[in-house]
Amino acid sequence: MICLVCRHGWLKCKKCHIYNPVLVFKNQGINQENECDNLGNEDFLLAIQTEYQRDMMLKYCDKVIFMDDTHSTTVYDFSLITVLVVDDHGEGIPVAWAFANGTDAALLREFLKPIHAIIGPINPIIFMSDMADQCFTAWIEVFGRGETKHLYCTWHLDKAWRKGLIANIEKNEDRIELYHHLRVLLQETEEANFQVLLQKVLSHMI
Repeated sequence: MICLVCRHGWLKCKKCHIYNPVLVFKNQGINQENECDNLGNEDFLLAIQTEYQRDMMLKYCDKVIFMDDTHSTTVYDFSLITVLVVDDHGEGIPVAWAFANGTDAALLREFLKPIHAIIGPINPIIFMSDMADQCFTAWIEVFGRGETKHLYCTWHLDKAWRKGLIANIEKNEDRIELYHHLRVLLQETEEANFQVLLQKVLSHMI
C-alpha cells in the first residue's frame, strides 16, 4: 500500500488530467457527507476507471456485468472490488476497480454511483457475482433491476457446494457421488433435460 503522502500526490496529479480516472476517494477519519452520503468516518474507498475501461464498459455493458471481491489484498486487510464485462470472445475485461476496507452494500453503492453518472443507465442481460448478495443489492439500487438475471459465479458456487458437502455428508464416497451429480446439473443448458436430471438426483438422495 503506497504511503498517504504519495497516494494524495498521485490523486492530485490524476485530477489535473483532462480525463480523471479517480471516480471517488474517501479517506479514513474524514467525513464527506455531500460526496459520500452512505460512508462513515472510518470507511475508506478509492475507486478508479481509466478512459479505456470506460470505453469498454460502454461497448459491452449490455451483455454481462460481473462484480468480484478479492479479500485481504494488502496488510491493511483491504478488499479489491472489480467490475468486469465480457467481450465478443468471451474474455472478461476489468472496467473499474475499488480498494475499500469493507464490502457492504452502502460502500458498494458509493463505488457504483459515479460509474452510473459516467456510463448512464445499464440493463445487462446477466449480472454475475459471488454467493453474497451485497453486490447485486448495490447494483439494482444504483442502476435498477430491469430484466437483468442474477447468476452466481461458477467458482464460488462450486466452493460453496464443496463446503456444504463436507459439513453435511459424513461418508466421503457419498460426498463424491453427490458432487458428481451436482456438476452434471451445472453443465446442463437445456431446461427440460435439467428437470429430468434433477428429479433423478432428488430421488437418489431420498
